[in-house]
Amino acid sequence: MSRRTEPGTIVTLRRAEPGESPYLAHTSQRAFHSSTVEAWEGWFREHTGVQRGDTVVAEVEGRRAGNATALGLTMALAGRDIPMWGVAGVSVPPEFRQRGVADAMMRELLSWMRSRGEALSMLYAFKLGYYRRFGYGLCERLEQLRVHPSQLPGSRLRTHVTEMVPGRDMDTLRSLYERSREAMTGPLARDDYWWETRALGGAPAGAVYRDPGTGEAQGYALWRVPPQPEFPRQEMHVREIVALSPEAHEGLLGFLAAQGEQYAMVTLWTAPGQSLPWLVEHGVVDAPAPWLRYDPMGAVYAGAMARVVDVAAALRLHPSASRTGLRATFGLDVSDPTLDDVLHLDVNLTPDAVEVGAGALAAERLSLGVDGLSQVYLAATTTAALRASGRLHGSAKAGALLERACEGPPLFVGALNAF
Repeated sequence: MSRRTEPGTIVTLRRAEPGESPYLAHTSQRAFHSSTVEAWEGWFREHTGVQRGDTVVAEVEGRRAGNATALGLTMALAGRDIPMWGVAGVSVPPEFRQRGVADAMMRELLSWMRSRGEALSMLYAFKLGYYRRFGYGLCERLEQLRVHPSQLPGSRLRTHVTEMVPGRDMDTLRSLYERSREAMTGPLARDDYWWETRALGGAPAGAVYRDPGTGEAQGYALWRVPPQPEFPRQEMHVREIVALSPEAHEGLLGFLAAQGEQYAMVTLWTAPGQSLPWLVEHGVVDAPAPWLRYDPMGAVYAGAMARVVDVAAALRLHPSASRTGLRATFGLDVSDPTLDDVLHLDVNLTPDAVEVGAGALAAERLSLGVDGLSQVYLAATTTAALRASGRLHGSAKAGALLERACEGPPLFVGALNAF
């Protein structure tokens, strides 16, 4: 199909064909100037999310002008696995920039998802404002500690931490990770490709905490040590901590706290609010001088953006919506920058189910953008916060019902699940 963008530019869109990965890789490498063409080709050929997904190719006047991929992924949502489409590799070579090529590809991918009744899409933005134009809202807030090991709490439980050996401990890591996902929103289901290439490829070193009584593994940490700086100022970049018991959590942090003779800095990524009990002293090892007067303890980063694609399908998928224990009805009037009309829906909650249909009969209603709805859906914000910022209007009762239908932990995809 073709989309007219800026005056004089017609972007023709088609699906990528088998065997086209060398051309896709060349375009992506030129667009990002990161990694190598060979690495990009491996991404297109080997990434199982690419194989399950959809790649669109843009052409202008018969020349390849870009490509973008929707990865077919599975994500935990309040402990339930749901399909999620991760938009990645939105690539436009320099000579086709600012001609509407990326816009056309994004609209085509969203149209494809909508035609399939898909519920949710996520991406990592080079610029938040750009992707808000397509209905995405910032839904993941990451906290990073950049501390000396002595700033972490020591513990004698560290003596129950053993080396992680990939071949021997792979099944253990998988089991612990899957059990941890049962109470979370964000972590992806990992196949062999993800564990071998993305997880252990990004964090090849690790440790496992074992219960001193049973010997059963209860947690692990995975990290990498960059080549610079060298010993004795090395850095330990912890990419993932999984702990199924308080003892495992204490033991793993105690293990990290004992590494001060080798590492000048340990970095750790956490979900919002989790880092507060991890520190016994504030401070950021490499903080700029102006920060020091404010006693810094870490940094906050923007993580994944997300958008609900099919609102009705998303509400039906959310596990909390079908177990509210309520009988109530509310309405949603959702504006979507990729659609011409406002979407009017009535939502009927019963104690063990949710029904969603087109309509505007419910008296208690909310009016908001799909980006704000997506933030509430993934517990990234509240309806009160959206109302205070002028991004939501309508009934407070309807807002409370929407939050009840979307209850769950805040989105935390994590460093080793970044796509």
